[in-house]
Amino acid sequence: MTKKHKKSQSKLSKKKHQKQRQNLIIAGGAVVVIAVLALLALNNQTTGYAQRFDLDPIYGNPDAPVSIIEYSSYGCPSCRQVHQSGILDQLIEEYDGQVNLIFRDLPIIQPQYDFMTAQLAQCVLDQGNDLFWKYHDMLYTVAQPGVSTREELVANAAPLGIDTEALNDCYEAGTHAATVRYDEQRGLDLGIRGAPTFFINDERLFNFSPSAFREAIDRALKA
Repeated sequence: MTKKHKKSQSKLSKKKHQKQRQNLIIAGGAVVVIAVLALLALNNQTTGYAQRFDLDPIYGNPDAPVSIIEYSSYGCPSCRQVHQSGILDQLIEEYDGQVNLIFRDLPIIQPQYDFMTAQLAQCVLDQGNDLFWKYHDMLYTVAQPGVSTREELVANAAPLGIDTEALNDCYEAGTHAATVRYDEQRGLDLGIRGAPTFFINDERLFNFSPSAFREAIDRALKA
């Protein structure tokens, strides 16, 4: 092999290696860019979920100094009884602007029905806080726990001004399955094993009589 031929082959080999290195650098850069974009997307998604997880439906003045926090399920007879008694509405009215009600899901009484209705209610919350409470009231009055089907519960939303197509699509997509589980886990982490369970701010109630609510609210207002 001549020196000239060897030199020519050496140049070709160097160019080949340089091109391979350039390709590797480009490929490596692309991988880094994809990884960064994926991380940003995951971070945004996680932030979005966290914000939605912490969005509680609130009845009454959202800036009230005292909150009645209820962990409950829509298939729970005792929960239904408390709501139908009107005591919670009465307290909100009585302590005008000073007390609100926060509802959190605890789907443990009739798990399948509770989980379905909780997801539907969370989907309604996406359409507005006021609509949530209208739907919430319907679930505790018109709906028949363990009997009412999803189709019936979606149909019952129409007279309340709720977009039933959006509601159905939200449920079908499982949009708020994790939201309901988040609420449930919050309750379990507090040691709750039954529904309904009420807190007045940080004080847990073990007596659901009107006087017990009032005494706890008065203590919270003085604190």
